[in-house]
Amino acid sequence: MFRPNLLTLPIETVMHIYSYLNIESQSASALVCTDLYNMTASNHRFWRKAIVEHFPHHQEEVTHLEQALQLKSDDNNNDDDSDPAPWYQLFCKIYKAEYLNLTKNQRETFSLIKAGQPYDHRTLLTLDQITMVRDMSGMSMLDWAIKKRNQVFLNYVYQVAIKELSQQSNPQALLKYAALCNQSFNIIEELIANGAQLNHFYKFKKDERYTALQIATYYNNLDAINGLLKNGASVDIRDRKASVAQTALHIATEKGHYEAMDALLTHGADANKPSKHHVHSSALHIAAYYDDSKAIEILLRSDASITRQNRNGDTALQLAQKYNNETACKALGGNLDNVQDIYNYQMNS
Repeated sequence: MFRPNLLTLPIETVMHIYSYLNIESQSASALVCTDLYNMTASNHRFWRKAIVEHFPHHQEEVTHLEQALQLKSDDNNNDDDSDPAPWYQLFCKIYKAEYLNLTKNQRETFSLIKAGQPYDHRTLLTLDQITMVRDMSGMSMLDWAIKKRNQVFLNYVYQVAIKELSQQSNPQALLKYAALCNQSFNIIEELIANGAQLNHFYKFKKDERYTALQIATYYNNLDAINGLLKNGASVDIRDRKASVAQTALHIATEKGHYEAMDALLTHGADANKPSKHHVHSSALHIAAYYDDSKAIEILLRSDASITRQNRNGDTALQLAQKYNNETACKALGGNLDNVQDIYNYQMNS
């Protein structure tokens, strides 16, 4: 039988092999090959990247180790080689603390999702496990899958939802998961044919209620956004009773989801509709507040009004000026429809 020498493989290939080993056992790779263990554990760049990708909320520890290693590097008299794999050791330490109260399968599932790898389905998960079990960052498996754009796992989640919710004959609940899991036009069309209402409000984020389109927009799930819009979802609908009351366009603008903004505007989204959030600001006000010139350009192409005022009496340009958002000021200052605003901008420059 052919037995490849692992040490002759490209480092990225070795790391992919290593990633399939049981990360909970530091000796796992040593059982395969001691040299492999030594090489992978001491690959600082790989393990530092793994920490940042898997545990972004531990940035302070990353910074602390970077500073410690820099001090050690600057100390020419320091010959201590007792810790040849500091980033690997830190990863293991955080991993152990992060998933302290989780089962082995749950720990491994979080790691697979964060690494962008498919779930192997050896242990079936439930919707409660996928949506309710959280790591120390407060994020669920579903949250991480959406954040990492792990579509393979999202498709698996949707299949779990079908299995559990179909027993309840609940196409409405399935539509929410179709939006969350970035499902296609055909799937959404089938749910509508089975009785799901496109503009139904779901409980979402504290006191907010979002439609499937707003949920898909929040997570920038473009397949679902396009599928919902093509099936006739109301583009400007919002929960008027909510404290924020944002349309999908407000949400996309606030989060900088530019392709979603284009899709919504193409399907007739009102660029000038105010929200309760940001003192009844329009999407253009929101873009100016976040100093987002690209969002401003998209909105201006769709006839967003530069003269519209929010409840405080500010135009988008004046709001940008208040927060010293120079990029937004320049993007808005190029529009000559409002001479007074341009004059104020020039006087304050």
